[in-house]
Amino acid sequence: RLLGKYCESIDEIIIVSVVPRFLVLIKKTLHEICKSVKILVVGKNIVVPIKNKYNKPEEVGQDRLLVSYAAYERYGGPVLAIDFGTAVTFDYVNKSGEYLGGLIFPGIRLSLESLTKKTALLPKINVKTPGALIGRDTHSSMNNGLVLGYASLCDGIIERFIDKYGKNVKIVATGGDAVLISKKSKFIKKINPNLVFE
Repeated sequence: RLLGKYCESIDEIIIVSVVPRFLVLIKKTLHEICKSVKILVVGKNIVVPIKNKYNKPEEVGQDRLLVSYAAYERYGGPVLAIDFGTAVTFDYVNKSGEYLGGLIFPGIRLSLESLTKKTALLPKINVKTPGALIGRDTHSSMNNGLVLGYASLCDGIIERFIDKYGKNVKIVATGGDAVLISKKSKFIKKINPNLVFE
């Protein structure tokens, strides 16, 4: 309903999605709301202009390619783009602008959900920046474990990238939890939560 008010001023709608069912639903809904607006899908109508050196290029999510391309265009290479979303992805682009691949592991919210659903007594919590190392109750113990654990995990992986590719690798964090984790990271200094939109 909100979008319907602006259809006349929209030239194109661009969708980046790695959820096939959602993509079908959103395209159908957008066509119904903004009948005359052109809808483009990254990976189908728009090709991310980055040289993809993945062993099976078709397996890379368009969101990962887009974040990698944006990080390279914005900050230059070599660059390690870390996207804190449902999954945490590390994606590396070399100095020549070639996407080489990366790592994927569960995001902080996914881990929290698993922790609360798969244990009998651990409560749901709102994650925030910890004020101390040691939690003094269940809530702060969970919170500190998640935030400091993810920051340490990220720092460990970043250190491996620096060891392999050199100290001139730029580290860029984006996504919903980028600010939260970067506050406790030794290596993450460039934070751009809206990199994919840029």
